[in-house]
Amino acid sequence: MVEALLGRRSGHTKWRQFIYDYESVVANLTSTKAADLFAAYDKRGSVENNIKETKLGFYLDKINSHVYLANTFCMLFSALAYNIVQVFKQSVLPPAKRDFQSTTLRL
Repeated sequence: MVEALLGRRSGHTKWRQFIYDYESVVANLTSTKAADLFAAYDKRGSVENNIKETKLGFYLDKINSHVYLANTFCMLFSALAYNIVQVFKQSVLPPAKRDFQSTTLRL
């Protein structure tokens, strides 16, 4: 984030924040258009956000037991809870709040 000083008036300082967002993709796909490539990688980023939400909101990254079967059921219950929350967000919440993560919905 870069902050730039815009000016001073009667002892007050105004600051404006500039946020630069760069995206770059390195690939050897010569038959794919750049717009299609960025769209595919944007979907990939969305999946990574879903994985992060599952880990943070439903504690999927915690291993509770040394028994494989117990950990499997814990993971399945976490995945089930995640899917239930996704259905809730898409069917009940207004469109402005559908992108909220589960940790935000708890508040």
